[in-house]
Amino acid sequence: TSDIGFLTFKEHLPVSQIVITDTNRSGSEAAWKVGPLRCYGDRSFWNSASFTSGISYLYFPTFHSDFSVDVSFFFKTTSLSGVFLENLGVKDFIRIELVCK
Repeated sequence: TSDIGFLTFKEHLPVSQIVITDTNRSGSEAAWKVGPLRCYGDRSFWNSASFTSGISYLYFPTFHSDFSVDVSFFFKTTSLSGVFLENLGVKDFIRIELVCK
């Protein structure tokens, strides 16, 4: 597998804060440049997934009530809506979705 592309939104960059001090002198100047970014993944989330298309999805077998399930969502998105989890059976009895109103 390959994960390539361009980061076009500065909010998606992994650098969250830069503090530069001692700039209150006349003629002083500060500059910061972020070089090539290397992504290595996150070993804490071995079963994570990324979606790059509005029609992307993951398929899981139907949940059975005799099992316990933990579901966590950690995400950043520009989408206004989407379905995270839906369990289809005789009736839809669970659906987790993002709705922006």
